[in-house]
Amino acid sequence: MFSRLLCLGVLAVLVAAPGCAKERESGPKLTGRVLVDGQPCRPASVNDFDLKFLTAEGVGPGKRSYLAEVQPDGTFTLNGSIGKGIPTGRYKVIIAGKVLDAAGKPTGRYLDRYSETKTPLEVEISDASREVTVDLERKMAVVS
Repeated sequence: MFSRLLCLGVLAVLVAAPGCAKERESGPKLTGRVLVDGQPCRPASVNDFDLKFLTAEGVGPGKRSYLAEVQPDGTFTLNGSIGKGIPTGRYKVIIAGKVLDAAGKPTGRYLDRYSETKTPLEVEISDASREVTVDLERKMAVVS
């Protein structure tokens, strides 16, 4: 009798365990553009330029961030940490890295403005989201 109860107890724990696992990271895969006053933003170096989407809610380990893969013409893809998109929710948009100005010279003009603590940009990602447009000069981010 005791062994049967023990087996049932172990089975109950095994059935409940998957519900306790970390939430799967999936959702919409996004494309987008980084602009400067309506014109394509050109990173000074795609290797030293990050466009990060940081969850607006949560603290400490509850925060999650996802890096977009930015191309030299300012277009980007955001596939999530495991390639299955990003979870829906509210995100801060953060820029790290220099961009090229109109004369083609690197400038760090937007580094402080779009840091993790100062960025004014927030977007709401839903299952219907497909594209994000970020304009650094106009201080706006739009999801469509």
